[in-house]
Amino acid sequence: MPDAMMQALGHRLPRSVPETIRDQLAHRSPQQLYERIERRWYSRWSHALTEKDAEGRRRWHPDEVAVCLVRAGWCQAAGCEDGRLLDADCSCPACSQPEHRFTPGQGRPASPQVASRAAADMRRALLSSPLRTGALTGTRIGSPRRTSAEQRASMDAALERVRAQNADPATPRLRGGDPLPEPGPEDSVILEARAARQAVDDDPVYRAARQRARAERAGRVGRER
Repeated sequence: MPDAMMQALGHRLPRSVPETIRDQLAHRSPQQLYERIERRWYSRWSHALTEKDAEGRRRWHPDEVAVCLVRAGWCQAAGCEDGRLLDADCSCPACSQPEHRFTPGQGRPASPQVASRAAADMRRALLSSPLRTGALTGTRIGSPRRTSAEQRASMDAALERVRAQNADPATPRLRGGDPLPEPGPEDSVILEARAARQAVDDDPVYRAARQRARAERAGRVGRER
Protein backbone atom coordinates (compact mmCIF):
# COMPACT_ATOMS: atom_id res chain seq x y z
CA MET A 1 0.00 0.00 0.00
CA PRO A 2 1.20 3.59 -0.61
CA ASP A 3 2.58 5.43 2.41
CA ALA A 4 -0.22 8.02 2.37
CA MET A 5 -2.78 5.21 2.32
CA MET A 6 -1.16 3.47 5.30
CA GLN A 7 -1.02 6.74 7.24
CA ALA A 8 -4.74 7.30 6.60
CA LEU A 9 -5.41 3.75 7.82
CA GLY A 10 -3.35 4.24 10.96
CA HIS A 11 -0.91 1.57 9.67
CA ARG A 12 -3.55 -1.11 10.18
CA LEU A 13 -5.26 -2.75 7.22
CA PRO A 14 -8.98 -3.51 7.51
CA ARG A 15 -9.89 -7.19 7.53
CA SER A 16 -11.57 -6.99 4.13
CA VAL A 17 -8.30 -6.05 2.38
CA PRO A 18 -6.33 -9.27 3.14
CA GLU A 19 -9.43 -11.35 2.35
CA THR A 20 -9.80 -9.61 -1.02
CA ILE A 21 -6.09 -10.08 -1.76
CA ARG A 22 -6.32 -13.83 -1.03
CA ASP A 23 -9.29 -14.12 -3.39
CA GLN A 24 -7.51 -12.20 -6.14
CA LEU A 25 -4.31 -14.28 -5.85
CA ALA A 26 -6.29 -17.11 -7.39
CA HIS A 27 -6.53 -15.08 -10.62
CA ARG A 28 -3.57 -12.67 -10.52
CA SER A 29 0.08 -12.89 -9.55
CA PRO A 30 1.50 -10.79 -6.69
CA GLN A 31 3.25 -8.57 -9.24
CA GLN A 32 -0.01 -7.98 -11.11
CA LEU A 33 -1.76 -7.06 -7.85
CA TYR A 34 1.08 -4.66 -7.01
CA GLU A 35 0.74 -3.02 -10.43
CA ARG A 36 -3.04 -2.82 -9.95
CA ILE A 37 -2.66 -0.97 -6.65
CA GLU A 38 -0.08 1.42 -8.09
CA ARG A 39 -2.11 2.12 -11.24
CA ARG A 40 -5.38 2.74 -9.42
CA TRP A 41 -3.75 4.84 -6.72
CA TYR A 42 -2.06 7.29 -9.08
CA SER A 43 -4.89 7.38 -11.64
CA ARG A 44 -7.81 7.90 -9.27
CA TRP A 45 -7.67 7.13 -5.58
CA SER A 46 -4.76 9.28 -4.39
CA HIS A 47 -7.13 12.29 -4.47
CA ALA A 48 -10.05 10.49 -2.80
CA LEU A 49 -8.70 10.91 0.73
CA THR A 50 -9.24 14.68 0.55
CA GLU A 51 -12.53 14.75 -1.38
CA LYS A 52 -15.48 16.34 0.40
CA ASP A 53 -19.21 16.05 -0.25
CA ALA A 54 -21.73 18.89 -0.44
CA GLU A 55 -21.94 19.04 3.37
CA GLY A 56 -18.17 19.23 3.84
CA ARG A 57 -17.80 15.65 5.07
CA ARG A 58 -15.24 13.12 3.82
CA ARG A 59 -16.59 11.42 0.69
CA TRP A 60 -14.51 8.25 0.95
CA HIS A 61 -13.42 6.40 4.07
CA PRO A 62 -9.83 5.10 3.98
CA ASP A 63 -11.10 1.54 4.40
CA GLU A 64 -13.23 1.92 1.26
CA VAL A 65 -10.30 3.32 -0.72
CA ALA A 66 -8.07 0.43 0.37
CA VAL A 67 -10.63 -2.12 -0.83
CA CYS A 68 -11.05 -0.30 -4.17
CA LEU A 69 -7.29 -0.59 -4.74
CA VAL A 70 -7.26 -4.41 -4.54
CA ARG A 71 -10.69 -5.65 -5.59
CA ALA A 72 -11.51 -7.10 -9.00
CA GLY A 73 -12.58 -4.82 -11.81
CA TRP A 74 -16.12 -4.38 -13.05
CA CYS A 75 -15.53 -6.16 -16.36
CA GLN A 76 -16.67 -9.80 -16.51
CA ALA A 77 -13.88 -10.84 -18.90
CA ALA A 78 -11.38 -13.10 -17.14
CA GLY A 79 -8.25 -11.53 -18.63
CA CYS A 80 -9.39 -7.90 -18.35
CA GLU A 81 -7.36 -5.71 -16.01
CA ASP A 82 -8.86 -2.23 -15.75
CA GLY A 83 -9.81 -2.08 -19.42
CA ARG A 84 -6.85 -3.96 -20.93
CA LEU A 85 -6.30 -7.64 -21.66
CA LEU A 86 -3.25 -9.03 -19.86
CA ASP A 87 -2.42 -11.68 -22.45
CA ALA A 88 -2.87 -9.59 -25.61
CA ASP A 89 -1.86 -6.20 -24.07
CA CYS A 90 -4.68 -4.42 -25.86
CA SER A 91 -7.98 -2.80 -25.00
CA CYS A 92 -10.67 -5.13 -23.75
CA PRO A 93 -13.42 -5.47 -26.37
CA ALA A 94 -16.02 -6.04 -23.67
CA CYS A 95 -15.15 -2.74 -21.96
CA SER A 96 -14.98 -0.92 -25.30
CA GLN A 97 -18.64 -1.64 -26.09
CA PRO A 98 -20.86 1.39 -25.38
CA GLU A 99 -23.53 1.02 -22.74
CA HIS A 100 -26.21 2.38 -25.08
CA ARG A 101 -26.57 1.66 -28.77
CA PHE A 102 -28.58 3.91 -31.05
CA THR A 103 -29.99 2.54 -34.29
CA PRO A 104 -31.81 4.55 -36.96
CA GLY A 105 -35.53 4.06 -37.40
CA GLN A 106 -36.76 1.48 -39.84
CA GLY A 107 -39.91 3.31 -40.97
CA ARG A 108 -40.47 4.46 -44.52
CA PRO A 109 -39.37 8.06 -45.19
CA ALA A 110 -42.05 10.61 -45.92
CA SER A 111 -42.76 11.48 -49.52
CA PRO A 112 -41.61 14.88 -50.85
CA GLN A 113 -45.22 16.07 -50.93
CA VAL A 114 -45.80 15.20 -47.26
CA ALA A 115 -42.50 16.83 -46.21
CA SER A 116 -43.29 19.99 -48.20
CA ARG A 117 -46.80 20.23 -46.73
CA ALA A 118 -45.47 19.76 -43.17
CA ALA A 119 -42.81 22.44 -43.71
CA ALA A 120 -45.45 24.85 -45.04
CA ASP A 121 -47.67 24.23 -42.01
CA MET A 122 -44.79 24.89 -39.60
CA ARG A 123 -43.80 28.06 -41.48
CA ARG A 124 -47.40 29.32 -41.39
CA ALA A 125 -47.66 28.64 -37.66
CA LEU A 126 -44.42 30.51 -36.97
CA LEU A 127 -45.47 33.53 -39.04
CA SER A 128 -48.82 33.77 -37.23
CA SER A 129 -47.33 33.25 -33.75
CA PRO A 130 -48.23 36.09 -31.32
CA LEU A 131 -44.61 36.09 -30.14
CA ARG A 132 -43.51 37.01 -33.69
CA THR A 133 -46.30 39.45 -34.52
CA GLY A 134 -45.92 41.35 -31.22
CA ALA A 135 -49.44 40.65 -30.03
CA LEU A 136 -48.11 39.74 -26.60
CA THR A 137 -45.76 42.70 -26.25
CA GLY A 138 -46.04 44.20 -22.78
CA THR A 139 -48.50 41.58 -21.58
CA ARG A 140 -48.21 38.22 -19.96
CA ILE A 141 -48.58 35.17 -22.15
CA GLY A 142 -52.17 34.02 -22.06
CA SER A 143 -53.61 37.30 -20.74
CA PRO A 144 -55.89 39.48 -22.93
CA ARG A 145 -54.16 42.30 -24.76
CA ARG A 146 -54.96 45.82 -23.56
CA THR A 147 -55.68 48.69 -25.91
CA SER A 148 -53.59 51.84 -26.07
CA ALA A 149 -56.20 53.81 -24.13
CA GLU A 150 -56.26 51.20 -21.37
CA GLN A 151 -52.47 51.21 -21.18
CA ARG A 152 -52.40 55.03 -20.89
CA ALA A 153 -55.11 54.96 -18.21
CA SER A 154 -53.18 52.34 -16.24
CA MET A 155 -49.99 54.40 -16.47
CA ASP A 156 -51.80 57.57 -15.36
CA ALA A 157 -53.31 55.75 -12.38
CA ALA A 158 -49.89 54.42 -11.37
CA LEU A 159 -48.39 57.92 -11.60
CA GLU A 160 -51.20 59.35 -9.47
CA ARG A 161 -50.57 56.72 -6.80
CA VAL A 162 -46.85 57.52 -6.75
CA ARG A 163 -47.52 61.27 -6.50
CA ALA A 164 -49.98 60.73 -3.65
CA GLN A 165 -47.43 58.64 -1.76
CA ASN A 166 -44.73 61.28 -2.24
CA ALA A 167 -47.06 64.04 -1.03
CA ASP A 168 -48.16 62.08 2.06
CA PRO A 169 -45.90 63.05 5.02
CA ALA A 170 -46.68 59.72 6.70
CA THR A 171 -45.02 57.78 3.89
CA PRO A 172 -41.63 56.41 5.04
CA ARG A 173 -38.70 58.09 3.40
CA LEU A 174 -35.24 56.78 2.72
CA ARG A 175 -32.68 59.10 4.26
CA GLY A 176 -29.09 59.07 3.22
CA GLY A 177 -26.38 58.61 5.79
CA ASP A 178 -24.23 61.37 7.20
CA PRO A 179 -21.64 62.61 4.70
CA LEU A 180 -18.20 61.19 5.18
CA PRO A 181 -15.57 63.65 6.36
CA GLU A 182 -13.09 64.81 3.81
CA PRO A 183 -9.70 63.11 4.16
CA GLY A 184 -7.02 65.19 5.79
CA PRO A 185 -3.23 65.11 5.80
CA GLU A 186 -3.28 62.63 8.68
CA ASP A 187 -5.25 60.12 6.58
CA SER A 188 -2.80 59.75 3.70
CA VAL A 189 0.94 59.98 3.18
CA ILE A 190 0.35 61.65 -0.17
CA LEU A 191 -1.96 64.27 1.34
CA GLU A 192 0.51 64.86 4.13
CA ALA A 193 3.35 65.44 1.65
CA ARG A 194 1.12 67.67 -0.43
CA ALA A 195 0.18 69.76 2.62
CA ALA A 196 3.86 70.10 3.58
CA ARG A 197 4.71 71.20 0.04
CA GLN A 198 1.89 73.74 0.09
CA ALA A 199 3.13 75.11 3.42
CA VAL A 200 6.59 75.63 1.91
CA ASP A 201 5.11 77.33 -1.15
CA ASP A 202 3.09 79.68 1.06
CA ASP A 203 6.16 80.71 3.06
CA PRO A 204 6.90 84.38 2.11
CA VAL A 205 10.66 83.91 2.52
CA TYR A 206 10.67 80.93 0.18
CA ARG A 207 8.41 82.77 -2.30
CA ALA A 208 10.73 85.78 -2.39
CA ALA A 209 13.81 83.58 -2.85
CA ARG A 210 12.14 81.71 -5.67
CA GLN A 211 11.17 84.92 -7.46
CA ARG A 212 14.71 86.24 -7.10
CA ALA A 213 16.17 83.02 -8.51
CA ARG A 214 13.81 83.15 -11.49
CA ALA A 215 14.77 86.77 -12.20
CA GLU A 216 18.47 85.97 -12.04
CA ARG A 217 18.04 83.00 -14.36
CA ALA A 218 16.05 85.09 -16.85
CA GLY A 219 18.77 87.77 -16.86
CA ARG A 220 21.51 85.21 -17.35
CA VAL A 221 19.67 83.62 -20.27
CA GLY A 222 19.20 87.08 -21.85
CA ARG A 223 22.92 87.91 -21.59
CA GLU A 224 23.86 84.55 -23.19
CA ARG A 225 21.68 85.31 -26.19
